[in-house]
Amino acid sequence: MIGTFRSEAIGVHHSLQSLQQRLANDGLAELLNLDRLSSTAVETIIVELSGAGEEVLPLAKRLYHETEGIFLSDGDRQSSL
Repeated sequence: MIGTFRSEAIGVHHSLQSLQQRLANDGLAELLNLDRLSSTAVETIIVELSGAGEEVLPLAKRLYHETEGIFLSDGDRQSSL
């Protein structure tokens, strides 16, 4: 199972932080810190996944601007686009 959360989006006393720590202490979870995507990475992903080539670069640039390199998922910041 994979679970994700943004540490900057939740406080240090949030239940997800304590759950992650308990699971790690029991050897049941491993924390992986992922860096934000670069603007080039977001552009590459959007161009390749869209199949529309460089026509989607303006969209890719906007997505990078809106997400600050934290890529979109279902329901994630979509209302701000």
